[in-house]
Amino acid sequence: MDAVKDNKQSFEATQGASGEYAEVQADLCPTCKKPVEDECAGTSERRWHLACLKCANCEKGELGRNLSDAVYMIQDKRVLCGTCAAHSEGDHEQFKSITRLKQFIFLLRVALARLLGMLRAGGTIPHTSGKYPASKHAISFANEMY
Repeated sequence: MDAVKDNKQSFEATQGASGEYAEVQADLCPTCKKPVEDECAGTSERRWHLACLKCANCEKGELGRNLSDAVYMIQDKRVLCGTCAAHSEGDHEQFKSITRLKQFIFLLRVALARLLGMLRAGGTIPHTSGKYPASKHAISFANEMY
């Protein structure tokens, strides 16, 4: 529960970024296209199975064992090892280790965002367009739980 309490944006982030979480491939590893349901490596955009991290240039494998040697090239959307990244231009991002609990929380947000999208598309709940979100009471309830 502490991991959930530490995340200040918990339910509000899901409300405001439901498009990001509801993205069709948000919960899929970009390499193998299978769901990521355990400890993994991630950037601000995506999450990978640790075993799937390998350099797109030299094909150096097992970068998941040493995330400090793995780099995500933002424009190219490619994973590179530190050596290949040093010879590449463009913005990059370091991978971070994501615990199993944090991944479960992420997957719950994905499921919630997809559910909200379906309910809004079906007209069950209105789209939020005013000062207060349509699920103001749900947000209050979720905050009280933590």
